[in-house]
Amino acid sequence: MGQAWPEVFYRFLTSPSFDDEAVVTIVKSMVEHAQHLMKWPTTANWLTMETNGLMHVGVLFPEFREAEDWRKTAIERMYVELDKQVYPDGAQIELATGYHQVSLNNFVGLWKIAHVNDIEMPRDYVAKLQKMYDYNLNASMPNGYLPGLNDAGNTNIRGSLKQAHEYFPERKDYQWMATNGKEGTKPEVGSIALPFSGHIIMRTGWDPDDLYMLFDAGPFGYGHQHEDALSIVLYAYGKYMLVDPGNYPYDSSDWRKYVLSTRAHNTVMVDGCEQHRRGRPRERYVLEKPMAIKWASNENCDYAKSVYADNYASDNSIKVRHRRSVFFVKPEYWIVVDTMTPADRQSHKYDGMFHLDMSGATIDERTKSVSTTDAKGANLTIFPMADGGLKVRVASGEKEPMVQGWIREGAYGCRPIPTPIFSKEQSGVTRMAYVLYPTPEGKKCPIVKLEPVALEGADGVGLAIDLGGGRVDYYVECDSDYASVKFGDYTATGQVTYIRTENGRVTSSIRMGGRIDELSNTPVRHKF
Repeated sequence: MGQAWPEVFYRFLTSPSFDDEAVVTIVKSMVEHAQHLMKWPTTANWLTMETNGLMHVGVLFPEFREAEDWRKTAIERMYVELDKQVYPDGAQIELATGYHQVSLNNFVGLWKIAHVNDIEMPRDYVAKLQKMYDYNLNASMPNGYLPGLNDAGNTNIRGSLKQAHEYFPERKDYQWMATNGKEGTKPEVGSIALPFSGHIIMRTGWDPDDLYMLFDAGPFGYGHQHEDALSIVLYAYGKYMLVDPGNYPYDSSDWRKYVLSTRAHNTVMVDGCEQHRRGRPRERYVLEKPMAIKWASNENCDYAKSVYADNYASDNSIKVRHRRSVFFVKPEYWIVVDTMTPADRQSHKYDGMFHLDMSGATIDERTKSVSTTDAKGANLTIFPMADGGLKVRVASGEKEPMVQGWIREGAYGCRPIPTPIFSKEQSGVTRMAYVLYPTPEGKKCPIVKLEPVALEGADGVGLAIDLGGGRVDYYVECDSDYASVKFGDYTATGQVTYIRTENGRVTSSIRMGGRIDELSNTPVRHKF
């Protein structure tokens, strides 16, 4: 009722084929629909659709005795939902980038029908919409799309921000995004942590060739969820490279099961089993305060860390804690560190997966690295910490023993994509680390080798990244907040140390000493 039916009804009203019986039947059904919605409201994006519809019936058919109650109830419900189903960081609680737009459009739809009919609305109703538009802007890739998280496809937000600029004309960054940079002012926001959604955005800027990563470090979501904790997506040099599988029609096919699964996302599986957060009361999926996500950022680097601790397998019988951290060496590459801690002393197999929307990928057997092979545009190299026991293969278009290495194409189609899977099997605490290095068209990844570095004094991960030409970058991440460790000729203090050397001489260093703060209740742009 908030979408097609009023339009259809009024367009056909003057048609001679639209006789009195048809008119009465349809209007009667609209009244019954409004009466039903008054008694049986649902939740989340469904409720915004229903409430927008209830408002339309109440406004467009004021001759009915109940119309005033319908309008009043619709306004009251929707006003409450502006806070109830939208987090302080602007994300809709389902954490599906497409359904964020569904709720936003229905919030706006109710406002519009009220506004053009001179129906009084709460004074701050439109103001409350701004944080939802901000989410669209803050999480957008440089190409103007949101990645398709949870049950969503990649979502163009330029139209949304054009609408936002109409309501907030002072926001020239909305205008810039809506017009693809032709008008307005380029957004000032850079890397930003959204504490309730747990969406951590690391970026170098807003031009097509800028680099971007979204780290999904937050909760499951209220609805339309995928088992994708700690997944990452990556855009660089004009190309969405490391991708989320997005949505698939709501059927019972293997493709639908695949997009919901952990194995379809850029995270870790344990013993061939998925994460498992389903089956709990929905209310438990909505946060009252942010998760314990670590975040630090400045002009040289970004760092984020989060934990998945809800276990694996459909019965949650595989009790393994997965901690992932991401360090962005601006403006070049990312370091991803996975630490898996089992509750038992048994050996477990860990698979780190990377879904690449590229034409192909090859394995360097010497370094275990994987490089994409697109003839045009940018490419990506994934360099693993190739210590003992690491194996790698590239899956693509597999159906047995399970669906792996696909992405949706068209309404009911899928196409193969190269999916590197790095595997390691051992007992106790297991660490896997990678460098993700994107390169523009015509350039090759400069990394010669990536080697583990022995740490003295604390547990953690040490990496020596040889970029050729005498440059070696060192990265150390300790398990302890206040660690002091030695590695080679250097000393690291605190949680994270990054050192760049040229021909053995230190040219720059970054140390995150002491305790890196957890996220507070508001979006954090820069924090160190």
